[in-house]
Amino acid sequence: MERQYDVVVMTEPVKSRFPRWLTAVFMFVITFALTTLTYFIDIVAALYYYIVILLVLLLWIYVDIQIPEELGFRFFSRWVLQLLLGVLVAAIVLGLIIWLEVLWGWIILTPTFLAQPLGLVAGILSLYAVNQAVVAFGEELVSRGYIQQNLETRLKIPLSILISSFMFALFHVPGILYNTLPPVSALLMLVNLLLGGIMLGLAFAQTRNLWLPIGLHFGWNFMLYHIVGVRGDGLFQYQSLGLEVLTGGAAGPEAGLVGTAGFLFLFGIVWIGSKTADGQLLRMFTRKPLLMFAFGFLVILIPVVIGLVVAGFWIFLIVWIVYAIFFLQIWENRILCSHCPHYGSEGHILRCHANYGLYKLWKYNPAPMSRSEQGQMMIGVAIMFGFPFPFLFLGQQWLFLIFASFGAIVMGAILFGWLCLRCVNFSCPFNRVPKKEVDAFLNEHPEMRKTWKEKGYKLG
Repeated sequence: MERQYDVVVMTEPVKSRFPRWLTAVFMFVITFALTTLTYFIDIVAALYYYIVILLVLLLWIYVDIQIPEELGFRFFSRWVLQLLLGVLVAAIVLGLIIWLEVLWGWIILTPTFLAQPLGLVAGILSLYAVNQAVVAFGEELVSRGYIQQNLETRLKIPLSILISSFMFALFHVPGILYNTLPPVSALLMLVNLLLGGIMLGLAFAQTRNLWLPIGLHFGWNFMLYHIVGVRGDGLFQYQSLGLEVLTGGAAGPEAGLVGTAGFLFLFGIVWIGSKTADGQLLRMFTRKPLLMFAFGFLVILIPVVIGLVVAGFWIFLIVWIVYAIFFLQIWENRILCSHCPHYGSEGHILRCHANYGLYKLWKYNPAPMSRSEQGQMMIGVAIMFGFPFPFLFLGQQWLFLIFASFGAIVMGAILFGWLCLRCVNFSCPFNRVPKKEVDAFLNEHPEMRKTWKEKGYKLG
């Protein structure tokens, strides 16, 4: 006899046991108290992040009656990309600030790792990385995942971001008082932490995931403390010589106006990079997007070429140029371009906004890129744009390194803030066109729709 099952259909979301804005305030009070105790009780300091993470999970699940995934840990095809981009962008922006300070004579960085075995340095940095990963995870879980989200149930998103960022800044007050910072530096640090919190809150609000905020938080902290060595635990020994109001003195950029500039710059990047599509797909070739892409590429290419020439690294420049030709004309042509609708147009020369002028070596494939091809694409791009930077560093071409890093940020803003929101090569790992617009495009192109459905893509 076939067993019958009763199916319960949930028509309304389960209500929390208390108003969620109230539990957000409660979490702030508890976290602030625990933060204060870390400076007086060693066991609290050792277990601090594990305690607050556990408290968030308990409150979220048993008091707010929410599922853990909704805290901001949605796993989708690009979550790793968001995490890595956050790390790289924050580290590069802070790196630019630090090198500018070095060039202007405001700070001195003395290498501390040169006399140490490479294995020992790598091991220590790995431990520091784990520690900063826990810090970034815990603080973003509390401030953005829990407090900001719960405030959104009562307040509008901009106000929720502002209040949760103010709370985030207050979490650091015990540390500021414990380290007895001068009044001006202490005030600037609070302002900068507020700006940093707003930037991270925007990143969460736009993505509805914690991966980007965690990446930004980790990249900034790891670069500041364990590369630059502001706390004395880095690859360099940090010494401030400039005006304290500018550099932040011994407390580093977070307590100075250079830190203010850095957080404002990061805010601009997040604002541009987290824009949403407007439905204006690049269905046909036009000059404007091509010129935008070319400009972004040139602001990286020019300082890289000059820097490698000045450093005398001719052989590495030639290797890079040869690789670029191989990657663009052969490798990327096959794994990325051959899947693009523009590739299927008439003629033997590709006409698109990024790889205009490439010869079509391969047969047009309307199916989406495979996971292997997407992985190859990310590796190939990382080599393409990352290869010259270590040699600029080794050649001590600091000015060209700064300009090239700035160019990389500009290129990223152009791609993620405009081009990738409109590109019709939807299966590219960097593409950001919403699914509903992808579906509409596929419905207009039966051949492409058929191959995508055969590969498991679901319309609607």
